[in-house]
Amino acid sequence: MNPDAIDSTKTIPNAGKPLAVVVKLGMLTRPDRSGIRSQVEAAFPGVPVIFVDQGTEIEVIHAAE
Repeated sequence: MNPDAIDSTKTIPNAGKPLAVVVKLGMLTRPDRSGIRSQVEAAFPGVPVIFVDQGTEIEVIHAAE
């Protein structure tokens, strides 16, 4: 087994404050973007919120060390 491989059975540790939060929106959804932005900004103050029009998901992006 490769010692540098990621063990998918373990939980990823909290990496601290993210660089950005990406909100992917489904083509058929009409969410309240300002409401989503407010929730994300409350959770991660000062972190950019990026909206992408495709499958509805939320990703938190951290820098690699």
